[in-house]
Amino acid sequence: YMGMAQAYKFAGINVEVGPQLSISPHFALARADLERVLPVPSKVTISTRSALVIQGDGDVVIRELDLDGALTITTRRGATVVIDGLRVKNRSWELKALSDNEMKVASEYLRIRGYKVVKYETLELNFEESGEHTVAGKRTATPKRAVPAEAEATPAHGDGQAASKAAASAIPPSARTLALAALGVGILALGGLLLLRSRR
Repeated sequence: YMGMAQAYKFAGINVEVGPQLSISPHFALARADLERVLPVPSKVTISTRSALVIQGDGDVVIRELDLDGALTITTRRGATVVIDGLRVKNRSWELKALSDNEMKVASEYLRIRGYKVVKYETLELNFEESGEHTVAGKRTATPKRAVPAEAEATPAHGDGQAASKAAASAIPPSARTLALAALGVGILALGGLLLLRSRR
C-alpha cells in the first residue's frame, strides 16, 4: 500500500506529492529482481508522509514493512539486509515552501524548486559488515537533533562566508536523484502488479 499524494504549492506551482522515495538502482534492475526483493508487496505499507531511502551496494529484501515516518537503509557490498516485520513510526520529513524572505537568500536550486526538506526524525539503519542482517520489531528514530536538511536557505545575517560554505556543501537534487525517486515509485508499483498477476 502506498499513501495517496497530497497537494502542495511551491513557487506558485501546484503539485501533488506522495511518499518521498530514493531507491538505489542496485535494489532491483529487472522483474526477477523485484520478485526477489519484494516477495509479498501486499505486506509493504508506506504512508503519505513517509520517506524511504535505500542506498549502497549491498542487497536489501523487504518482506514486511509498515513505514509511517522516515527510514534510511545504507549497505556495503557483501551485506544482505532482510526487512521482516519492521514497523517504523517517527516525525519523518516535511516539504516546506520557502517564504518570500527565504527565497531572497536561498541557494539557486532552492529558489528554482521553491521548497526545502526539513528532517525532523529518521530511523537510520547502517550495515558496514558483510553477511545477512534481519531487522524486525517496532522502531522510532535514531537519536539526533532535528535540523533542516537545507539550513542554508536561511543563513545567519553577517556571516556570508559561512553561508556560502554551507551552500557549497549541500548536495542539490540532480537528475540522478530524481530518477532514483521515480525508480522507487516504479519498483513498488510493479511489485503491486506482480501481486495482482499472481492472484489471477
